[in-house]
Amino acid sequence: MTQAELILFREALNNGPYDYYHLLSGADLLLVNNQMFDLFFEKHRGREFIEFKDEQNEHDPEIKRRTKLYHFLQNYRRRFRIQWLNNIFIFFERCSLLLQLILHVNRVKNLDWQIKLGSEWASVTNDFVIRMLQEEPKISKLFRWTNCSDELLFQTIAFNCGFMNRMYHNPNGADNLRFIDWVRSKNGSPHIFTIADKELLEDATAGALIARKFSLDKDSEIINYILKKTGNK
Repeated sequence: MTQAELILFREALNNGPYDYYHLLSGADLLLVNNQMFDLFFEKHRGREFIEFKDEQNEHDPEIKRRTKLYHFLQNYRRRFRIQWLNNIFIFFERCSLLLQLILHVNRVKNLDWQIKLGSEWASVTNDFVIRMLQEEPKISKLFRWTNCSDELLFQTIAFNCGFMNRMYHNPNGADNLRFIDWVRSKNGSPHIFTIADKELLEDATAGALIARKFSLDKDSEIINYILKKTGNK
């Protein structure tokens, strides 16, 4: 994921420069029309819209293990259509991690960066993208064996590369302007909105410009409703 995101940002920068770069998935929708979206970022030009999860980062030992240990087999745990093949790699990955815990492995003990955690979805400036891509060799080395590094990328760059004074602080919601329902999440994936969430999503515009997660297969009505309401295509 991190490699793919860096490739996307480099391609976007090569076709830029742009004032802002918004990392979105195919399951995201704007909650406002394009004009309101652009006006918001014009108003807050120069701010970085990145969500930090400092409390979880500080107190959840699993977050520390993401970078301290080598996750040698992480690319194979969901690679195969046959589940028993995935299970084999999951088993050996867990054995490897357990052995490293016993041996007190810490591959980042000499790292001169502090690792930070948050949402992988962000809206960042041209300056931020340039600096992030300048750090690509270090990022690649650090995150090659890191689990779920996409949730560490923006936050680690922002904290260690001089962008913390440019952070936007949202009084009405997440600092990255995304509305994501983790309360009703299943299997580590956010709740997929349906037409029953119409009023909830309308209220969300007080603190968010983008929402996820949507699915045409589960409920196309809510997607059509939002597109009609915002006038976006």
